[in-house]
Amino acid sequence: MKDFVAPVDGPVVDIKLKSVLIATDFSPTSEKPLHHALAITGHYGAKIYVVHVVRALGYLMAEPETLVMATEGAKKDALRLERELVENGSLQGLDYEFLVCQGDVWEELHARRFRVAHR
Repeated sequence: MKDFVAPVDGPVVDIKLKSVLIATDFSPTSEKPLHHALAITGHYGAKIYVVHVVRALGYLMAEPETLVMATEGAKKDALRLERELVENGSLQGLDYEFLVCQGDVWEELHARRFRVAHR
């Protein structure tokens, strides 16, 4: 299969990315977007933030320690993913940070986006 390159009409825009934020749920489905984000990060010399949000709403009806346990489990998953990416060389030469937080997914990602942009 040949790569398609669209013709450029007009000036070429020089794009610079300072950071890339990607959300993950650690599922096999989230692996491909993560690898695309890593490639983009490397291409632009940006910093990548890999974020997982533990949705607190689902745990509010359970015991308080359930949310803590879920968050600790997510932190272990993030460390495992980071270790795998280091071992296979995917993070080589990249500036990166893995974050696990609690709350509403969209609110947390929105808040992280602004914190990341001002670092």
